[in-house]
Amino acid sequence: MIQHNFSLGAWIVLENTMQEELLKLENEFARAVTNNDADALDGFLADDWIIVDPDGSIIDKARFLGVIKSGVLSHELMESADLRVRLYGNTAVVTGLTTTKGSSWGSISPHVNGRQIFL
Repeated sequence: MIQHNFSLGAWIVLENTMQEELLKLENEFARAVTNNDADALDGFLADDWIIVDPDGSIIDKARFLGVIKSGVLSHELMESADLRVRLYGNTAVVTGLTTTKGSSWGSISPHVNGRQIFL
């Protein structure tokens, strides 16, 4: 049997604080993306992070950061909506619908929508 030293009210406050902190990190991540700050993004992304392009190709962290550093890929907009935080013990999952706009290889991209899941 596990005993908790928190009252229900204290637990709710702690949970709300953790959710607020995660949403703050989400905003900092979006700011790093729109600032095209590869060094800041490096701190957010796990070493085994990947992104799947619309054509199905997989881009790993090193390549993603490399094209941002080189200026080949840049973002001018990253907005997230319908953000939800779920806490599971010492793990949290943040989901939301994200819209981005930027340029890649000299072509301006239209708004791109996608779902992101952060653990």
